[in-house]
Amino acid sequence: MKKLLQIFLLLFPSLISAQSNEVEKFDSFLVSFSSDSLFQLSRIQFPVISVTLNQEYFEEVESKIQKTEWTYIDLIGDELFKLDVRTQTYDNFDLKLEDTGERVFSLLSLYGGMHIYYYFKRVNGKWFLVKLRDVST
Repeated sequence: MKKLLQIFLLLFPSLISAQSNEVEKFDSFLVSFSSDSLFQLSRIQFPVISVTLNQEYFEEVESKIQKTEWTYIDLIGDELFKLDVRTQTYDNFDLKLEDTGERVFSLLSLYGGMHIYYYFKRVNGKWFLVKLRDVST
């Protein structure tokens, strides 16, 4: 029993480090972020930076949204986006994104004037919303 305990104590640090080195995939994160309001709240770095367009002067205005002010958003399941149209631009012919730890998810409408950008950053292997920018007209 004592030998088993010694082996466990020797292996325990490597087990912990292996778990903490896991990197969350952005696509699976985005599904959870969009479908689970509690998950979403836990994955936003509050206060989150919000940039909007002042319609009168067409200037960008920056503010911060506190956790108590946040309204749940469904980025991939909303009625407007049920067609599942999501574009991805790659920087190479292998169709692989460079692993920078940063992603921008955008909702754009050429004719409707919608220009919304969600900025995500990976922190300790997990994705977080760090900024949103809505410059829709």
